[in-house]
Amino acid sequence: MNMVRASMVVLALAIGVPSITRGQPGESSSKQASSTTDGPPLTLREVLLVVAETHPELEAADQDVEAARGAALAAEGGWDPILRVRGRWSPVGYYDNGQVDAIVQQATPLWGAGLFAGYRLGWGDFPIYKGEQQTLSDGEFRAGVDVPILRDGPIDARRAQIDRTEFLTEAAECERQAKALKVALEASKAYWTWVAAGQEVRVQRDLLAVAQRRDVGLREQANQGSIPPIFVVDNERLVLDRESKLIASVRSFQEATLELSLFLRDSQRMPVRVSEDRVPEAMSYPDPPRIEDERDVDLALRARP
Repeated sequence: MNMVRASMVVLALAIGVPSITRGQPGESSSKQASSTTDGPPLTLREVLLVVAETHPELEAADQDVEAARGAALAAEGGWDPILRVRGRWSPVGYYDNGQVDAIVQQATPLWGAGLFAGYRLGWGDFPIYKGEQQTLSDGEFRAGVDVPILRDGPIDARRAQIDRTEFLTEAAECERQAKALKVALEASKAYWTWVAAGQEVRVQRDLLAVAQRRDVGLREQANQGSIPPIFVVDNERLVLDRESKLIASVRSFQEATLELSLFLRDSQRMPVRVSEDRVPEAMSYPDPPRIEDERDVDLALRARP
């Protein structure tokens, strides 16, 4: 788990705050999304932990970060030593000779300077105009340093590419952090919308039950002649009104469940639709952070531009 994903998990743990996935075209709805009916009340902590592990946007951002790090690693390969070897042999002709030349070059970040060391061996007969190709019997060793005067001194293509890939890696990590915060915010909104919708269903169901019990009592009183029948009719209107409100709240809860399933996924990355049974009975709030004067002052001084 990379640093950004770890930070999002820490955020979830700090909040102390349920599950989700995706199906293939043509699959039945039962395969495209699973449902969880058993278990403790769903918390925001569960949602954020699942999001940190399974959300597609964060996984894509992780791939971008890894790609940027790979490019940076490839750019660092510019400091690898280079070995060049070449040889030549002319067995046919007036001059029978041969030559082997090997050189190792090592670039450095110091003003574009480079180190080199080589070995050359030439044997046979050489024409007078190629006398520089001939060496002693043990060959010729050479070593030195190449130091540019102006060009490629302050910066060169190799160092520029390394700096560029480092900046791109940092940008990819910052983009990943931004996406993590954005997804966490969206998941939190979806979770609290789902909680509110679930509690609304319970309230409307309780109100309907009250109206239905009242209807039974009013009918008994009307049959006994204690109240006019119009009271029963008026309560029937109230029952129908509360039934319609319950239906509307159930639909809103279903919509909120679908929205939440975009963030809750199982181990196979399939959306999970959480049932009403896992809606918390009451809102849960994180404990406020402790106020530490010295720590806050130190943080303010370090974060000041």
